[in-house]
Amino acid sequence: METGRVYRCKLCFAVAYLTFVETKTRVPIEKPAVVLGRSDEVDVTVTDRKASASHCRIERTSSGYRVCDLESANGTWLNGSRVRRHALKAGDVISVGTTDLRFEDELARRVTGKKRQRIEKSYQDLERALEAFLRVAGHDEREVAAQRLKDKARSIAASLIDPEVARLRKLVAWIRRLTNEHDIKRLLALMLDSVVELTGAERGFLMLLEGAKAEGRVRVARNFDLDALRKPTYKVARGIALEVAHDGQPVVSTNADEDPRIRLHGDTGALNLRSVACVPIRMGQAHLGALYLDNRFERAVFSSEDLPFLLSFADQAAIALRNAQLHEEAAAAKGEADNLNRILRGRVEQQEAELNEVKTLYARASAEARTKYSYKNIVGESPVMRELFFLLDRVTDSTVPVFLFGESGSGKELAARAIHFNGPRKHEPFVSENCAAIPEPLFESELFGHKKGSFTGAVADKKGLFQLAEKGTLFLDEIAEMPLPLQSKLLRVLQEREVRPVGAKHAAPIDVRIVTASNKNLAEQVRRGAFREDLYHRIHVIEVTIPPLRRRPEDVPLLVDFFLRRATDNGSPKPIDAAALTLLQRYDWPGNVRELENEILRAVTLSEGRITVGSFSESVRSGVAARRRGWTLKEAVRSATREVERDLIVAALRTEKGNKSAAARRLGVSRPTLDAKMEQLKIPRYPA
Repeated sequence: METGRVYRCKLCFAVAYLTFVETKTRVPIEKPAVVLGRSDEVDVTVTDRKASASHCRIERTSSGYRVCDLESANGTWLNGSRVRRHALKAGDVISVGTTDLRFEDELARRVTGKKRQRIEKSYQDLERALEAFLRVAGHDEREVAAQRLKDKARSIAASLIDPEVARLRKLVAWIRRLTNEHDIKRLLALMLDSVVELTGAERGFLMLLEGAKAEGRVRVARNFDLDALRKPTYKVARGIALEVAHDGQPVVSTNADEDPRIRLHGDTGALNLRSVACVPIRMGQAHLGALYLDNRFERAVFSSEDLPFLLSFADQAAIALRNAQLHEEAAAAKGEADNLNRILRGRVEQQEAELNEVKTLYARASAEARTKYSYKNIVGESPVMRELFFLLDRVTDSTVPVFLFGESGSGKELAARAIHFNGPRKHEPFVSENCAAIPEPLFESELFGHKKGSFTGAVADKKGLFQLAEKGTLFLDEIAEMPLPLQSKLLRVLQEREVRPVGAKHAAPIDVRIVTASNKNLAEQVRRGAFREDLYHRIHVIEVTIPPLRRRPEDVPLLVDFFLRRATDNGSPKPIDAAALTLLQRYDWPGNVRELENEILRAVTLSEGRITVGSFSESVRSGVAARRRGWTLKEAVRSATREVERDLIVAALRTEKGNKSAAARRLGVSRPTLDAKMEQLKIPRYPA
């Protein structure tokens, strides 16, 4: 019974399958290596006279799966070509004798590369935890095993929801272990194991510069033989590491066998290199050594996106290494123990401060790496804003019309400007017009221009918006306010791509990208007959929704800081109380970012010193109070708890002058708990 339960659970974790093409039989790949052949003792039996007893093996690698021939008599064929070892992708057909099997990779449809490797490892860990749970019989033991199983499931869920966050958490956990390890030999092994696991490298070594001549010595290696590293075969790997250790310049190569930087050190064929990454280990201006990683089977295992992470890890490893060296020196020189302990404590505090900076910089670098273009003019780091930036990335390079939907004051024009100034037309004009601000009699003239004498008051030729935006972008805000007669004329211009000014005899061609916006639902306007359906389909090719401010309260502190700095002509911006900032985050902001900006300007003008709750208008204060009256008891308790926690943490940080370790001791909590609360409540290290 127990065995059956384990088998069923394992099936649900399988992410790759082999399907017999002729019979459609599907076999899950549940182990790291699955052997195919004619024998009954292999994992997958192929009843084919031309198949060998052990014909080939399907192996799980760091980036997917591969097929390896086991010196079979008739060979292993992949998509019609004979192979000895080859990577597999979804849909590949493996021929064993005359039998064809199709390889199916469920996970590859959703994730690839290192993200896939982390998820597969999580599945394997969960399988082992489940087996351990099913093996124990005692009630108490089962409870302990069940809790471990729950913890492992939560860890997998976190990595699936946000793999980058999971990776960063693992980095922080490793750095804590590095900080607490003072035995240099164990520390070096831990450092190398950490980075190999976090990057998915196949092998690596850590070289330190020693002696007066700063000669490189490999102190620890993974999947390398330390004695073999001294042989000429490994001249290339040693040469790369020594050069990086001395000059401090990292090397990341996605195709090592063709990279001139790698080939300078010798023939890469002996090592069969595919991917290489090597970063320096430095402490200030001192060069301590280098961290070398490679992969012999896959290209592009490492990329430029990994460089900030590797450099950050190397910097923290250097601090941990220096701490360990200081610890050994302190143990050897007992007479100076007190002084060295003081230095060590200072180093630990410095390491903790730098770790927080690394977390912030790495998070920003990872977020920036996900977007192709910069959106520094649009303030926001919330998840909904990240989704907006991803969508803007995809529409910027295209030429199709874009419709921006969002409430007044939410930033539709900023999004339109980002599309233009990030795109191929950024050196051409960007023309913006609010359709609600144009009087109806002047609409046609404003859009298309007019000729002199075409109507009373037309004393000279005038270019319309389309002509002014030639080869650039025309942004028409509040397009739903355009009169119906003008909608038909606009439709003709967009269809024919030519415009005829009022009073002109001939039309002129135009080359303009159209971006429109409205705070009204255009589909509803079409159903009511207030907007032409054919024009709607012409301008509504891609819709981009700008989120209202109430959907991203975590961006309010960023916006407040931005507006406070912009409102200050000279000197530092006015400080704002934590309670006042909390009030702004709880308000619904019907006027969105524009209303928030006006509220900050009002508070800066009317407050003499620090901005407090009383600095804001009655509408903001009463709006938050009205919202509170609609809360449930649970919501009220949660809000009150957050306020008390914020006040206590801010007071402790002010008393300890930003020393978070001392503040944690004052509050009676651990340092990680304090860090988590500060991040959750958006509390700076040095609150105003």
